[in-house]
Order: sequence, then C-alpha cells, then structure tokens
Amino acid sequence: MKKLSIGLRLTLWYVAIFALGQVAFGAGMWLVLRHHLVSIVDDDLRDQMADLQVFLDSQKKDAGLAKFQEEVTETYSQEHAGEYLAVKTSAGEVVYISDALKADPGATSTGLERPGSFEDTTVHGKRLRFLRSSISSHGFIFLVLSGLPTNEVWNTLEAFRNYLLLLAPLV
Repeated sequence: MKKLSIGLRLTLWYVAIFALGQVAFGAGMWLVLRHHLVSIVDDDLRDQMADLQVFLDSQKKDAGLAKFQEEVTETYSQEHAGEYLAVKTSAGEVVYISDALKADPGATSTGLERPGSFEDTTVHGKRLRFLRSSISSHGFIFLVLSGLPTNEVWNTLEAFRNYLLLLAPLV
C-alpha cells in the first residue's frame, strides 16, 4: 500500500480541523440563538405575571373570591394574554382557567405548587412554554400558570439549522 504524500496528509488534516471548527461554531451559534429566543419568551411570561399582579392589586380591597373570579374571567377571556392562563387559590379553588387549558386537564393538574419554574410542554399539538408563579393580593395567594406558544422559536431554530447544514459544506 502506497503512503500518502505529506502535502495530501496535511491537506486532509486541515480539512478535518476546519470542518470540526465549523461544526463547533454552528452548534455554538445554534445554542446561543436558542438561549436568546427562549429568554425572550421567558421575559414575556414574566411581564404577563407582572401585569396580572397589577390587575389583581387594582381590585377592591374587600373583594371576595367570587369577585376575583368574575373580574379575571371578564378581563382575560377576551385577551390574548389569557389564552393559556390558569389561576387558582392556594386552597385549590379555581379562579380562572382558559378554554385552551380546560380542554387539556393534564396541563393544569400538576405543577402549580412549584412557583417560579418554567416548563416546556405540548398542548393540542402546540409547543408551549409555561411559567408557574404565586401572586399575593388582598389576603389571597394565587397560584398562576401562564403559557406562550413557542412554535415560532422552534421553526426559527430549525430554519437556522437547515441554513447551517446547507452553507457549511459550501464554505
């Protein structure tokens, strides 16, 4: 068997090292983009929680649970922010559950006990990211589950990956 020339061996090494560098760069950029896009969704979820806190605090101080239920339902059943929203008291009494989450009882059955946590899940074929939080207002502690669709995030990441796979061999 004939030995490869030193020039060919060096060229193969350079190609291998460059290809490995491209793979590392592409994977790193994909991870940075994913982190950035998910952090945007997380910030939006935190903003929704802050808006709900302000809304609950703006209610009458002597409002009972029935009044909270009425006001939250009236306000959030019409809003996009209420599309994936569940609000319960710490005693487990339902204040509000959006229609999308009513149709999937598994989405709200667990986890409201772990405030401050994020979770990715699928509801009716839609990828969603949820934030669980607790809000204290007028003597009540509300356990809140708020979600946003993440299909656009994953579509963007898939397109970015496809561009990397298409352009990397050309480079």
